Amino acid sequence: MDDMASPNSDGTATTSRWDQLPGLDDDEQNAWQHFLNSSTHLLGTLDHRLRAMHRLSLLDVRLLSLLAKSGRGAVRMSELAHELMLIPSRVTAHVGRLESEGLVSRRPCPDDRRCVIARITQHGMARLAPALRTYAHTVRALYLNPLDRRQMTALGHSCGRISETLRDESH
Repeated sequence: MDDMASPNSDGTATTSRWDQLPGLDDDEQNAWQHFLNSSTHLLGTLDHRLRAMHRLSLLDVRLLSLLAKSGRGAVRMSELAHELMLIPSRVTAHVGRLESEGLVSRRPCPDDRRCVIARITQHGMARLAPALRTYAHTVRALYLNPLDRRQMTALGHSCGRISETLRDESH
């Protein structure tokens, strides 16, 4: 990678790499870059396979899965936005596209006419089931199989701790 000159606090220049984040030591930088690269590639591969095999994006599968596991098959749009970490207008547009394909339906909340509930349809359930098998197979092949049980457990605990920090940060 190309190097760049940056000033030290005393005014002298140091050379750092464009891909090196300021303030991270080599171990921290390596950990971050490996996480970023592996997660980006895994999510991209999942999305590509789901689109190629089922004509559903990873976001489609996540959204349909949230609806399917909700117990009643329906979730408030605001809850979907929160769970998917998307702005409400993006969820509205996405659900609208899925609705046009017959995978979900929308209706006003019975107890609050200001909110809208999205519900997975039977057609949505039928499309989701094989996509979840592809999702699980890809996760196993590319995320779980390269690790032994100890590594997988440690990674799970580490990601859990990071998720807790992110949840705390967002509140």
